[in-house]
Amino acid sequence: MNDPRIVELLAEMVRNQDITNQRLVSIDHRLEKLEDQQAKTNLAIGELRLSVMHLAERIETLVEHEKRIVALEQAVFKT
Repeated sequence: MNDPRIVELLAEMVRNQDITNQRLVSIDHRLEKLEDQQAKTNLAIGELRLSVMHLAERIETLVEHEKRIVALEQAVFKT
């Protein structure tokens, strides 16, 4: 029952489990960093979306002004 090989195998299993645990901790840490970065990216995308929507509204306003200016020029200059 006191076979030294069994003790060696158990010790090796414990070492391997420790290495696996270290890798899992490292992966968990990297995953947390990725989640944080994803949250920041999502916020930035939301801000860009709003900016594009505001820009689209301003472009629509400019187009309407252009139409009014053209109509006024045609009425004034009879082109």
